[in-house]
Order: sequence, then C-alpha cells, then structure tokens
Amino acid sequence: MRLSESVVEMERVRLAHRTERVAKTTGLGVLGGFLFGSVFVIVGILIVLVGLKVVPVDPATVHAPNWVLALIGVIFAVSGLLVWSMVLQERLLVIRRQIMAARHPRSEVYADYPWDLKGITKSTWEPVGKSLGATMFFAVFLAPFNWWAWLSEAGELMVKVIVSVFDLCLLLSAIELVRRILVAVKYGKSRLEYEMFPILTGLPAEFRWFAPAGLERATRITFVLRCVEEWMESRGTGKQRSTILIHEQLWAAIRKTEGPVDCPSNCLISLSFDVPATAPGSNLSEKLRIIFWELEVCAEAPGVDFQERYLVPIYPGKL
Repeated sequence: MRLSESVVEMERVRLAHRTERVAKTTGLGVLGGFLFGSVFVIVGILIVLVGLKVVPVDPATVHAPNWVLALIGVIFAVSGLLVWSMVLQERLLVIRRQIMAARHPRSEVYADYPWDLKGITKSTWEPVGKSLGATMFFAVFLAPFNWWAWLSEAGELMVKVIVSVFDLCLLLSAIELVRRILVAVKYGKSRLEYEMFPILTGLPAEFRWFAPAGLERATRITFVLRCVEEWMESRGTGKQRSTILIHEQLWAAIRKTEGPVDCPSNCLISLSFDVPATAPGSNLSEKLRIIFWELEVCAEAPGVDFQERYLVPIYPGKL
C-alpha cells in the first residue's frame, strides 16, 4: 500500500460539524457544579411527584395532563444528572492526571493528560451509545411540546410549525443513530500506536494504525494529522445569547493512499508526518482554550464510510 507525500496546510481554518468537546472542564468547579445540578434534580423530582399525584396541588393551577408534567420533571432531573456526570468526569480526570504525574514526576505530559503511552483503541460502538442517549432525551424533551401543539386547545398554527421543525430535527437524529449503528456493525475496533512517547515538535510524528474490519474493499484512506485550538464562544445578547463550540485548525498534514487499497482486518499501516518545531504543543489542562493534536482517518468504502479521530500526544520539543 502506497501513501502520498504530505500536503501541509498552515492557515487557520474553522472546522465544521464539530459538536463534541475534547476539554472535560465545566468551568463550574466541583461545588458549583454539584449545586447547579442539584437545583435541576430537586425541581425535576418535585414536578414528577406532582405529575404522579404524590404531591397534591390545586387542579385549577394545572393546565396540562399529569403525564406531561411527569415528563417535564424527568427532563429537569436528567439535565441535573448530566451536570453531575460532567462534574464527576472532570474530577476523575484531574485525579488521573495527578496519579500519573506522581508516577512520572519528571514529565509534564502526564500532568496535562493521563495518556496511555502505548496508544489508543477506539470502538465505533461508543458513538452509538452517545447518539442513542441524545436521541432518547430529545424525544422525551419534545413530547410535552407535541402535546401542546397537536393535542391541546392552545396549539396555534405557529406553535405547530415550530414544533414540526424540531420534530424534523428528531427524525434527522434518529437517521444519524441508524447510520452510526451500521458503521459500528461493519467496522468495530481500531487502534493507533505511537512510535515515540511523547511525540515532540520538530521531530517526525510516527504512528502504527491497526485498521478495523470492513475495509477490504475500501477505495481510498485519508490520514490527517491536525493541530486544533478549542474554545467556547458566546454570541448574541440577553435572551438571544448562546454559546457554541469552536474548533479551529492551526496546522495540518494530509496523506492519502495511492492505487489499490489492500486492507484486511487489523492490517498495519505505518505513518510518518514531519511536525515543524514552531508548531504549538498540546495543552489539554487549560480552562478556557485548549490546544490538542488529533489523527483523523477517513476511509471510503462501499456502503457507509469509516471515520475516526485519535487524540495524540504531541508536545513542544523543549519540555
């Protein structure tokens, strides 16, 4: 299998369709995150109890069926649990970094991120779980609004139009879930190993990629080593204020297969990229803006294509 020479991109480019943060910080802290999540959990439980008629209320003050109230309560409670989960993940990551840093006191790399020095294994089933959870939560979230639009007397035309748009988004989410299931069934696990740990800027970045199953008839595989800056950006003011995830490419090198692709299950492809000494190194423990390096692998194949991103430990040449 032949690979093309590297094509280098050095201009800053905003990456589209990025919805998952690499940074695991909430910005709330442990106590703040726990209290913030607790508000949603407590309010959600109370609303659920009202919906189940455990907590008595004046029927004249209730303007929706009990099942709608219960669903609204579930939405609040689950939102709070998600905040708790994010805080817990952030805290566990900090503990893992501290443990690894204590084991390797001379290396700043482990204080930044709890790397596995051998490599990283990715499963295509992990995105399925995330997509399934998001789709189910979105469906529950929309249920009260669909009752309002289609079953209540207050469902005006504009309400129906707006809810229909969100229902279309739910349908697209379900289609994406099906696509991810097909990808998971076809491909399974893949693995990336590092020839050197950590990889230092100014030196070649060399990897061994072990392909998943399902690439026997692939027509082309593209490998992109990329340096990315990540931050959350606020837009608008007042009620129109929103926060979006930004991933901006700082540097990239692209290599593609040339000619026939003979890639049976678990086949090994050796990769090498020249990383300039002036390139920034990873800084995953920053609070507001982080820099990380990833290797993206995209394989064109009959049916559904394969795509995976691997976080890689590239750091400044002078640690």
